[in-house]
Amino acid sequence: MKKKKMLALILTVTTLIAALGGCGGSPDAGGNSQAGGGGSSTAAGEGSDQADAGSDSQTADAGGSKDPITLTWQYNATVDVAPYVDAFTKSYEEKTGIPVKIEMTATGEDWLDTTKTAVAAGVGPDIWNMDVNWMSSWKDTVIQPVSNYLDPEVFDGYVPQGIDLWKSGDDYYALPVTFSVVAFVYNKDLTDEIGLDMSKTWTFEEFESYLATAEAYLKDKTVEYTDGESYPYYLLGANHTMYYWWLLVGVYGGTPLCDTNNIAQEAFVNGILKIAEWRSKGYSAQQVNPGGTQAAFSDACNVLFWPTGDWTITGLTRLPLGIESEPLPLNVNYASIAAPLGQDGKSHTEVYNQGMVMNKNLEGEKAKAAAEFIKYMTVDVWREVYGPDTYNYCLPGKTDLLAEYPTWLPEEQHGIGFLDTLEKGIIHSPDYQAGGIDLTSSVHNVLEAAYAEVEANGYDEAALRAMITEKLEAEQALINVQLEENEIELDNPDAKVK
Repeated sequence: MKKKKMLALILTVTTLIAALGGCGGSPDAGGNSQAGGGGSSTAAGEGSDQADAGSDSQTADAGGSKDPITLTWQYNATVDVAPYVDAFTKSYEEKTGIPVKIEMTATGEDWLDTTKTAVAAGVGPDIWNMDVNWMSSWKDTVIQPVSNYLDPEVFDGYVPQGIDLWKSGDDYYALPVTFSVVAFVYNKDLTDEIGLDMSKTWTFEEFESYLATAEAYLKDKTVEYTDGESYPYYLLGANHTMYYWWLLVGVYGGTPLCDTNNIAQEAFVNGILKIAEWRSKGYSAQQVNPGGTQAAFSDACNVLFWPTGDWTITGLTRLPLGIESEPLPLNVNYASIAAPLGQDGKSHTEVYNQGMVMNKNLEGEKAKAAAEFIKYMTVDVWREVYGPDTYNYCLPGKTDLLAEYPTWLPEEQHGIGFLDTLEKGIIHSPDYQAGGIDLTSSVHNVLEAAYAEVEANGYDEAALRAMITEKLEAEQALINVQLEENEIELDNPDAKVK
């Protein structure tokens, strides 16, 4: 998963929410009695006559004065998105009568820890955007169910693969802004030139045979980059464990980290061994050219296969209107295909998903206001603000927009692999947390050790297998200590390395 240096926007949303009427009603504190907390003790669904977010609603105290509720929205992005969110919030104000004030705060890469600490202290933003990989460890301790404050039918309007990862029990903890599944983007000019048949679903064995054929064909060829230097062709435009999850799980029959806390599995040994083998052959584009893999794919055209999410597609062909919308120079005819089939005859892949969540401290009318704002912002506000010819990037969270997805791309072949994956693939969550235990880093530690061994001593399968096995078991021993400390049982204890 790509790490971003985050720029956070704190959006102060001043809302006027209707108070409960009636004689003898207790005054509503307006959610402002303490920072970050709710004020009203009235829960959603308890006979409230509260108007929806589309009305000019307010809270009233016992004396009849009207006190606005204030919400803060922390927005994270890699660029200055103030012009875009300003347009969104102005649209929201025009639609609902609720004024929105934007305040910008830079938080850096530690914004997750900062937010978690602030919420624990009873403060922090009321609403923020968050990747789903933190959901299991943050639910009920940092964030609360948005479904507590919205009608149940609201959740029927979202793509299941986009919203179900935010569900725990009967509760939804977010509404998805966008989501993206991993498929293979490939250089169609190169596959045609080499003679690789990409017209059908492929197995892992066929994929490996394609790699061998391509290696022989491209071995001594180079391409001149825009800096005037010549660079080799790369067969795989990724060097990241998560982009090879289809290999670890689908091909070797392992249990994904979203379903287990036991990484001492034979499938993990085989998968990491295979990735290390590709590294030893120079298949992986671990350090591609001056601009990285995406730039190489769009400029020099020297990457053959690229396991990635569909944010790559929109990065190459994004329309002028959109956050981070400057399209890269596209000099390659590319297409997409679902990941190779695993042992079960299915493509296994991951989904990346960003949703809008709400502070667990919110209560009453303030919480209702937050949930209504989240609902509005996860509808297609791009189209509402910028017109019918624009779109958000990645697969849309809303079901009624998914059918339009192919029309957002210049050519159908660009998005077909992602849609096939969505329809037929086995999609795994990247939420690799076990009670806050970072399982992803444990796997990465072993993979990096395998890379170092290959670079130092070459590819010795027997020695590498022994080292990977030993390190996986050592990492699992550390995980077991944390499981015991957190009173979490070890999943599938019989899944030992053979």
